Amino acid sequence: MLAHEARAQEVRGRVTDAEGRAVEPATVAVFRGDRQLAADVTDTAGRFRLSAPDGPYTLRVRHVAYRPLDTLISARGRPGDELSLVMAEASVGLGEVTVQAERIVREADRFVVHVGDAPAMAGRDGAELLRTAPGVWVTDDGVSVNGAAGARVYVDDRELRLSGRTLTAYLRTLRAADVARVEVLPQADASYGADVRGGVVRIMLRRRRERGMDANVSVEADFGRQYGGVRPSASVRAHASRWTWHASAAGDHLYKGIGQLSAERFYVNREAGSFASQSVTDGRRRNVTGRVGAIFDANPRTSIGAEAELSRGRETEPSEVETVISQHGRLRSISGHYDREETDRLAAAAVNVTHRTDTIGSRLKLVADYTDRSLGGETDERSTAGWTNRDFTTSRYRVLAIDASVVRVLRSGMRLSAGAKYTRNHMRDSVRREGPASDPGFLTDYTEQIAAGYVSLALELGRLSLTAGLRAEWTHTAGREGVRRAYADLFENATATYAFDPMRLFMLVAQYARNVERPNFRYLNPRRVRSSDFAYIEGNPALRPTYIRRLSLTAVWHYRYTLTVGGNLHHDLVREEAHTDASAPEVRIVRPENHDRENHWFVALSAPLRPVRDWELNANLVGVRQDLRATSSDPWATHWLGFARLTLGVTLPRDAYAELVYNASSRLYSANTGVEPRHTFDVVLKKQFADHRLTVTLGVSNLFDRGVTYFSHTDRFNERTSISGGSAGRRLTVGLHYVLRSGKSVKSRTVERASSDDTRRMDRVKNEK
Repeated sequence: MLAHEARAQEVRGRVTDAEGRAVEPATVAVFRGDRQLAADVTDTAGRFRLSAPDGPYTLRVRHVAYRPLDTLISARGRPGDELSLVMAEASVGLGEVTVQAERIVREADRFVVHVGDAPAMAGRDGAELLRTAPGVWVTDDGVSVNGAAGARVYVDDRELRLSGRTLTAYLRTLRAADVARVEVLPQADASYGADVRGGVVRIMLRRRRERGMDANVSVEADFGRQYGGVRPSASVRAHASRWTWHASAAGDHLYKGIGQLSAERFYVNREAGSFASQSVTDGRRRNVTGRVGAIFDANPRTSIGAEAELSRGRETEPSEVETVISQHGRLRSISGHYDREETDRLAAAAVNVTHRTDTIGSRLKLVADYTDRSLGGETDERSTAGWTNRDFTTSRYRVLAIDASVVRVLRSGMRLSAGAKYTRNHMRDSVRREGPASDPGFLTDYTEQIAAGYVSLALELGRLSLTAGLRAEWTHTAGREGVRRAYADLFENATATYAFDPMRLFMLVAQYARNVERPNFRYLNPRRVRSSDFAYIEGNPALRPTYIRRLSLTAVWHYRYTLTVGGNLHHDLVREEAHTDASAPEVRIVRPENHDRENHWFVALSAPLRPVRDWELNANLVGVRQDLRATSSDPWATHWLGFARLTLGVTLPRDAYAELVYNASSRLYSANTGVEPRHTFDVVLKKQFADHRLTVTLGVSNLFDRGVTYFSHTDRFNERTSISGGSAGRRLTVGLHYVLRSGKSVKSRTVERASSDDTRRMDRVKNEK
């Protein structure tokens, strides 16, 4: 390779169209004769960087929407110069010369997965695509990076304000054919907010500029012995003159979700007796989401966008519980019936204005949006123990956010970013209880205001790249009964990257950041939810924010193989903790609590391999040492954790594709609760028809039907709970996806939001790794 040539020199440049707009993702390659020596893919600003041999060579630029561009250039005497390349639009393909760049590369602060038109990408949806990215896990619990749950996902700079199963379902509506690249930031910079945890995943859609329309319709159906659901979706994008429109709708209908739960307790005092419980639940769910938006290009440098979103959902979960207790020679059998229903309504709107102040990436941006989410619930509980209880709950969360930012790019390669943001969160929760033994309920009502400002500087000094940022935040909270809190914080971050050779085949990346994680609104809601006569969960409105210091060192070899060592050091980390009720020792309560300290020291390996032609193996392995203590006076406890994800994809003849996925996790610990080890296999087969417009999918999830087992420890007893069937069991998935295009290809764009840092706190609470 060119890296071994002693006289290799770095060549930088920018690719634009005739109007000065950046062309991305364009492939730029260096050729000597018919031999390709090096290649790169342009970024969002149209820039590329590669090493070229001293002397004459041919630079070839290819993009599906533009005419091929070839130019003869010499690298001699060009260090530091930036080439300016202009491409002409055309409806032709890549041309007769094929150029190739690495599909997965590591840049200074992120991984970049270039999707392209590789056969392995054919027919993939967004969730499957993310699974090919280094260090990324996608499950029904959401997206995580290097084993850290809660990663934020952006599509064209707009955060998907979803979590868990809802987020995964949305990702499945995206198609790999519409994606230009995926960027994975294990650590976010100051512009993303101080409360980023779990990294950032950015999905950048292909940007096409011709008049026309794209539409796709898909439907997936799940079948299992005790599970059944259907997920339809449709989207359309159109571009004409200065306007770009987009609209989408998706549904999630679970018509059968029968799951079994068995719990057994082992008392510290063995003479205390025995406890065993069996329950059956049948969850049903209906969710519908619709989005519509438009972007108007007022002139070549200024664009105005607006978007609106509506969603409605309803979930029901009746359950029957049988509990058998033996104490002091006395046997008791108690039956309980629990009906739970919840409705969820969301309305959101966003507007933004972007003005590019030059043609090399400098810009001004203003973003504002408002989100209003209302939750309603009813719980009906009856027991043969002689009591009944009913809860009526209402919750409303309203978030207003305004974000202004400026980016200044200098021709020397220096990049200066600054911004300010104001967020107002209003939360109101109420519960009214009925029943002879019930308390009258409660009401919480408070407003949180956050004002923030940040500055970030990035520069390149030869083989050394440096980025440093500082974010200041001031938070004020006021609520009922005179509750008031005000505090200010500074959050710093830095990244340093050193390349050991001109082609950057071997790099070291050092990163540091300080973050905050504010409690999820669901955790703050003190609502108590009973799962049996002897177990319930409740929120904790007294939770404090979690502060995190993150540091890591990553070795990168050949752009894609990485080994990372680092630590995430938490103070006041929120963990779910099991307790016994002081007034009823047989009752177990699970409640979120702040833990004094919890440190995660980790090693992460990412290796995308191609053992043979048409085979692609992506290996993501993470090992963690978890040191924790609940209070400052407690001794430290240490646990060793491990995560593995192996994805083997095989491109088959006749436009077919097969994929085998193996997921594994060791025993996981969260305070005095946790999850037992679990191993699952998924198999997917895909076949394309009708000139790649129709994709048929057949898959089996959790092939060997492995359930989930939880454990908890209290002073009085230890408990093990096993869950099988329902979403935790084996299921067959059949999917159809059809793509329709009219006219020329469409430029894919979306509207950015400002409040995504805070509206994410509305989402459901999930078990975290």
